[in-house]
Amino acid sequence: MRDTQTGELISVPDGEWIIVFGTFGWVGYLSKMGLLAAPLFLLWQRMRGNAPSRPTAALALIPAITLVDMLINAILTPYTWLIAGAVLGYCEREPSRATVRDRGSPGPRPVLS
Repeated sequence: MRDTQTGELISVPDGEWIIVFGTFGWVGYLSKMGLLAAPLFLLWQRMRGNAPSRPTAALALIPAITLVDMLINAILTPYTWLIAGAVLGYCEREPSRATVRDRGSPGPRPVLS
């Protein structure tokens, strides 16, 4: 917020969402927050019937907690992006393996001696 007479800043935005929204608008806000939320949504969608592994669930908590924390604070580290990418990679890997199994692939052939 700026002073109407002098134009100086009289308040400092602290939440990441308001900083991104104020700088880049709706497109920037949806892009940045969507990139962090998409892996969580995909994990939830793909793992409805099966529970993800414990390490994957633990890693998914980090971007989830960061998204909630960014409502109040402007904290976003490169590790958060790395972990969101790891969760997304897990989501992209897992369905292809299940699809191959469901198609009835014979799997490895037994070794005959």
